[in-house]
Amino acid sequence: MYAISKKFRDNNNRFGHTCMVLILIIGLPVSLLSQNLNNPNKQGPIGTQVNTISGNLFIPRTDIYVPARGFDLNMTFFYNSFLSQEEHGFGKGWSFGYNIKYINDTATQGNKIIFWGDGREDTYDSVSPGRYNTPVGFFDSLSQYQPGKFLIKNREGVKYYFENGVHKHITKMEEPSGNFIQFTYSDSLLSSLTNNAGQTIRFSYNVTGRLATMTDEIAAPAIIFTYIYDVNGNLVEVKDPLGGRSRYTYLVNGPMKTIADKNNNVADLIYFPDMTVREIIGCNKRMSFSYDTSSNTTVVTDHLETGNQITKYTYDKNDQLYWIKNIKGNCCGLNESYDYDEYGNRVKMKDANGQEYTYTYDGNGNMLTATDPLGQVSTYTYTSDFNKIKTYKDPKGYLYTLSYDAHGNMTQLIMPGNNIYAATYNTTGNIITSTDPKGNVYTYNYDALGNPTNVTGPEGYTAALSFNARGNLLSYTDARGNNSSAEYDILNRLKKITDPVNNNTQLNYDAAGNMVSYKNKNNETNWRSYDASNRLVKIKGPTGNEFNYTYDGMDNLLSVKDPLGFEN
Repeated sequence: MYAISKKFRDNNNRFGHTCMVLILIIGLPVSLLSQNLNNPNKQGPIGTQVNTISGNLFIPRTDIYVPARGFDLNMTFFYNSFLSQEEHGFGKGWSFGYNIKYINDTATQGNKIIFWGDGREDTYDSVSPGRYNTPVGFFDSLSQYQPGKFLIKNREGVKYYFENGVHKHITKMEEPSGNFIQFTYSDSLLSSLTNNAGQTIRFSYNVTGRLATMTDEIAAPAIIFTYIYDVNGNLVEVKDPLGGRSRYTYLVNGPMKTIADKNNNVADLIYFPDMTVREIIGCNKRMSFSYDTSSNTTVVTDHLETGNQITKYTYDKNDQLYWIKNIKGNCCGLNESYDYDEYGNRVKMKDANGQEYTYTYDGNGNMLTATDPLGQVSTYTYTSDFNKIKTYKDPKGYLYTLSYDAHGNMTQLIMPGNNIYAATYNTTGNIITSTDPKGNVYTYNYDALGNPTNVTGPEGYTAALSFNARGNLLSYTDARGNNSSAEYDILNRLKKITDPVNNNTQLNYDAAGNMVSYKNKNNETNWRSYDASNRLVKIKGPTGNEFNYTYDGMDNLLSVKDPLGFEN
C-alpha cells in the first residue's frame, strides 16, 4: 500500500493491490484482498528494514496494542532515514501511525498531499472543486464533503475524516459498522484518542512539543511509555512500564547510527554519502547493499559463515514509480520476474523454471482471474459497495457464493454441494448467531467492549468467557462447569494459568518479551535461552536436561541436539 516517489520520500514498502491474500473464516474463503508488493523491503536485525530500490531505512516499533471492536488501538511508530531532518513531534525521522494529515500542495493549484503515519505521501490532483484524482496504484478516494472538511474512503468502506482546516490532522476514523476512533488535539498536538467503547490512550508533550509520555488508561494500573530525546531533537530512548528500554543513536545532523533492543543487542547502521543504507551489522547478522541507479538495480549481500548469499533486485521505472521487475539470488533457485499493467497490478509472474502465472483485474484493483502454468483458472467477482468477494470459482469449477449485509458483514456462504453457512450480526458488527450446513445454531453474547462472554450451541453446548478491559482472556468455563483462569503482567503478557483442578503454570519473560521460564503444576521450572535475533537456542528442563538449537544467518533451523547428545 505504499508508493515510492522519484524522491524516495516514504517507507517505500508496497503500493497498489496485486498480491493475493485469502482470508479464511470457518475454514472457507470469504474475502480476497489484493496488494502490490512492488518495492520489497529487506528485513534486517532488530526490526530494521531497507527498501531495495531507494535504500531508505525503515523501522516500525509498536509500544501499545489493544484489541478492540472495529479498530484495534495500535500505537505503532515508524522511522524513515530519508525523513531524518523532518520533525513531527516524535523525534527527527519518526512518525506515528495515527499522525495522518493533509497539506495544500503549493506547487500546484488545488492539489492535496496526504501524509500517512508510516511516512507515505500521496498526492491527489484536483479535477474540480472538492473532487480529486486518486494516485496510480491506489484506490482510496479523496473528496471535500463540506467547505474545509475532507474525507478519504478506502475500498473496504473505512472513512478517514479531516474536519479541522487549521491543523489539518485526522479527526475521526470510522468503519462500515459504525465503530470509530475519535482524535482530540491541543493546538496541533494529539492529546488523546478514544474509540466508541470509551477506551482511551492519552499523550503528553515536553516543552519542545515532543511526545513525553503515552498512557493507556483503559484499566488500572495504567500503562505508561516514556520518551527521551537528545539536545538535537533525536529520540534516544523509549522506556516501557517494566523498565525495558529501546535505545537509538544518530549521526550528527544525519540518520540513525545504532539501534539497541530491550536486551541490549545492538545493530550498527552505515550509509553511503547520499544516505542510502550501505551496511547493517548486528550481533549475529550482517548485510550490505549496493545500488546502480543507471540500471535501477540493487544488490543485497547476506554475509554468512557458509558463504555469502546474494540477491539482485531489478526495477522498471514507470513515470515517478519503481516496480520490481526481477528478483534473482545465488541460493535456492530464486529467480522471479514480474510484469504489470498501467495501474501497478501484477499481471504476470515467471518463476525460475520458466513457469508463468497470469492475473487480470477490474478497475478497483480486485483480482478477477488467476491462471497457473497448467492453464487452470480461478475466477472472482466482487460486491459493488465494499469490494468483497461475491463469487469464487476454483480451478476445478467448484463455485462458492457469498452474501453480505449493508455493513459488509458476511451473512451467507454457499459452498459446493449446496452446503450453506449463515450468520447474523449486532449493530456493532459482532456475530450473534451462526448456522452450519446441518442446521446447528450457535449464539454469541458480548460485553460492552465487544469481547465474547457466552457461546451456546446444540445439545446443551455452552461456554462462558470473561475478559479484562484490554481484551485479555481472564476465565473460561466449559459446558461441564470446569473453569480455567489466566493472569497477565502490565505489558499484557500471560504470566499465570490456573486449570480446573487449581493447578498453576507460571511464565516469566525477558525485557524483549521472550518467555525465559515456566513453572508447571509440579513446581518444576523449565528454562529457555535466546540469541540476539530472539531465536530459541536452548531449553533446559528441571533435571538439567538440555535441548540445543542452531540456525544459519537466514534464520533457518540447522540442528537440534537432545539431552543424550544426539544431533539432527
